[in-house]
Amino acid sequence: MRRSICYCEPSAALAGEISNWKFIYTTANHLPKGTKLRFDLESKGRPIDWQIPKTNLKEKNNVIWLETPNSKPTAGTEIQHPQSLTTSFEFSLPTDMKPGESLSIHMGSLDQDPKAGTLCQKNVQRKRPFHLFIDPKGKGDYKESETFHLDVRGNLLKSLRVIAPSVVSRNKRFDMIVRFEDIYGNLTSNAPDGTLIDLSYQHLRENLNWKLFVPETGFIALPNIYFNEPGIYTIQLRNLKTNET
Repeated sequence: MRRSICYCEPSAALAGEISNWKFIYTTANHLPKGTKLRFDLESKGRPIDWQIPKTNLKEKNNVIWLETPNSKPTAGTEIQHPQSLTTSFEFSLPTDMKPGESLSIHMGSLDQDPKAGTLCQKNVQRKRPFHLFIDPKGKGDYKESETFHLDVRGNLLKSLRVIAPSVVSRNKRFDMIVRFEDIYGNLTSNAPDGTLIDLSYQHLRENLNWKLFVPETGFIALPNIYFNEPGIYTIQLRNLKTNET
């Protein structure tokens, strides 16, 4: 049995990235002219959410539109959902579509200028869903939805954060966690190749002088640390690539 296909281009995004986004749907069924399509962005319009695009095709940046085979870009209508405080967009299919044909919903710039695109959300989310509801009768009676998934990953490495006890007993072992964060506080592994972090502290001991790589998880645990002399210990992290401390 033929099934519909949903995918995104690109399939992954960086938190807070401005770009052009394309959601492609290949239908398994015949869709007549006038079919209603509702694309749920599921954004509340907050600064951390996806930027809500405009429907006026005369705008030069941050626009949403529908494209089908052999047709011009089709504008949509913005729909507010007061209960969930989210926004969706409704389109009317300008032509018939046969099984196996594809339509695409675009967000960004009609000129494909990456700097005039749509702003991605600023928090990391694996398989971030976007829902497409289809009503072939054109009455807006939406039931089941098709789902696009897009991975939102951490942006460029900006800061390091250490999680450790503020007070420890002499010779008592404890764990310390180093978080690699982007400008929005997300865990990230997005750093230039060969980036190493030099970890040390004032009362230097041989077993507390490490070169840390940026892990895929965005954090690393340093186990079994202990201090054998009373005092205040200042941990220092130095990026050997940029020489930032």
